[in-house]
Amino acid sequence: GAQSGQSTAVVPWTKDPDCTGPSAELTSPSSGALWVDLSSRIGLSFDEMVEPRSVHPGSLRVWTHSGETVSGRFYTQENLVNFVPDSQLLADTTYIVRVPAQGIIDTTGNPTEQSFEFRFSTGGELEE
Repeated sequence: GAQSGQSTAVVPWTKDPDCTGPSAELTSPSSGALWVDLSSRIGLSFDEMVEPRSVHPGSLRVWTHSGETVSGRFYTQENLVNFVPDSQLLADTTYIVRVPAQGIIDTTGNPTEQSFEFRFSTGGELEE
């Protein structure tokens, strides 16, 4: 619906500054998922836009139930964060994904206030 020759304006929708860090809302795979495909990526949706520079191996951690760190690349777009493992996930393995408190920040500089963690499995059982 853009009109030729007209520009856009940014209008604040609240008078108080944002003082709350981002919170994870949705995950892919979902928490507790079983039989996750070995070529899956891991995604998180936050309740507000995140600062891309704050997403790195220290702010979003992925490891196996046995403690092996999973290496990969991070991609962010607005409130979405995706992790793409460098190699396929292992079969019959439980994975743990964690965003520690103070890990990821929003675009106004507020960090996550509480740790967030979820697990999924590439097999039929979720190890606790």
